[in-house]
Amino acid sequence: MATCLVTDILIPNEAFFRLNNPSDKFYTIVTKVASVCFGLACLGMSYIAASAGEGLLQAALSLFGILGGPNMAVFFLGAMVPFAEPIGVFIADIRDMHNSNRCFFYR
Repeated sequence: MATCLVTDILIPNEAFFRLNNPSDKFYTIVTKVASVCFGLACLGMSYIAASAGEGLLQAALSLFGILGGPNMAVFFLGAMVPFAEPIGVFIADIRDMHNSNRCFFYR
């Protein structure tokens, strides 16, 4: 993630960040600092998830079940049906998410 941050965001936007001809050493330091920051963020989120208990895991699995089915249907529709219209697929996806939410919350 740190490398993607530097190569996809920082390097193409050097003028925006007002970097005047930075060296490779600068990019190496930025990548290492970003890597440490991303690692600390992951450790913090895992601590929060561990201290939250079973409720967070149950909520995450429920949310994936609600949203995963319609998104999988859109994927297979796009893969199998070449003449599917984007606006129709979008409307069907929103409708399917609404229906799966209604089935989950109003059982």
